[in-house]
Amino acid sequence: MSSFVLAPDGEAMAGSETLLAAVYRALDATAWPWAVLRGGEDSVARGGDVDVLMDRRALDAVRTDLRRLGMAAVPAAGQGSHRFFVGFCERQQRWVRLDVTTRVDFGPRQEYLTPVADRVLERRVRVQQRWQLCDDDAFWHLFLHRFLGNRPVESLTLSLLAQHARPTGPLAGLIDSLETPGNSAGRLLALVRDQQWAELADIRPELVRTWRSSHPASTLTRFMRRADRARHALTSLRRPTGIAITIIGPDGAGKTTLAEGLRERLPFPSRYVYMGVWREYPWDRWIRFVPGARLIMRMGRLLYRTAQARYHRTRGRIVLLDRFTYDVLLPSANLDNRGRITAWLVRRVCTEPELVIVLNAPASLMWERKHEQGVDELERRRRTYLQIAETRDFSVVIDARQTIEQVRDEAEQAICARLRQHWDQLT
Repeated sequence: MSSFVLAPDGEAMAGSETLLAAVYRALDATAWPWAVLRGGEDSVARGGDVDVLMDRRALDAVRTDLRRLGMAAVPAAGQGSHRFFVGFCERQQRWVRLDVTTRVDFGPRQEYLTPVADRVLERRVRVQQRWQLCDDDAFWHLFLHRFLGNRPVESLTLSLLAQHARPTGPLAGLIDSLETPGNSAGRLLALVRDQQWAELADIRPELVRTWRSSHPASTLTRFMRRADRARHALTSLRRPTGIAITIIGPDGAGKTTLAEGLRERLPFPSRYVYMGVWREYPWDRWIRFVPGARLIMRMGRLLYRTAQARYHRTRGRIVLLDRFTYDVLLPSANLDNRGRITAWLVRRVCTEPELVIVLNAPASLMWERKHEQGVDELERRRRTYLQIAETRDFSVVIDARQTIEQVRDEAEQAICARLRQHWDQLT
């Protein structure tokens, strides 16, 4: 069983420090300017991102520091100047997602390029442990992010920011430079203050057209982003960025509960795929008299589900495999020759998952939970699953006697560590 770090290095984070606070400290240590564009501890608590603008010369150093903190660089397509990182804060038991950029660009594909990043960083202000945009730039950055990104402009946050903003600064100057009659930065700010969302929606098409005509490179940039997405998709066919995770353990260990909890908490798209071998379907009783028919049906189902899992992995998703084909390795006194042939074929059809999570608990406890299969049978299965973990790469055994939250937290730490290793191998 391969071992891997389930938590960040102890020297990298202070005992009472959150992961996001450690990130801020690492950014400060580069001595290059940086500022939070959006988000913070509150957005982390809600499962959102923290967007950071930083000097491009510090990106390599920051990438190294973030990895030391246990954060993984997320492979993504069409990201332009953006780099994405994710980590699991052991202290808060939360995922932390960072969107780090070295430019201030706008549009659905960040195709509207601007030269104002350095000037925005010069105007930043310090608030407690982090740098953030000044009041003027904070409003205009969020406004242009929504306005040019074809997102809803109606926003309580935007309206509150407008009360302290002025139509000045490098971002407001981008609007004034378009010289569209009657649509100055001052007028747009006034419309937001008065919450004239319908009028702003009417103005948007004209401003977007003017912006595109004033920035002809945006068309080429959009094409390059799409080309990068196509290249990323082709690369993922050969080396998927997503991973498959199987949760195994005897009945009563809490596999389904854990899988449902992970689907709710993971900060990535996930899919559930059933990989059980021995389940009987209604039509199986009609074909059992046809030699080889049931075997063909079973293998067909497994091939289809294996292809399903592969497809989701190429899309960068986490695939949670239920009742993986390791079940054919469980001891069984009723396994006949056909069953042995099925087990042999199954083990050669399905590829190994990237992470095996074994839920381990005393057989007596699992019997109390579900009253299925008997204590002796549960104990035999428990030992078999532990042996499976010892012979598989990237396995983790979790004590299922803990609370649901504790089991889920340990599983999330293992997933974060495995993702980091998997993505490092792709770069």
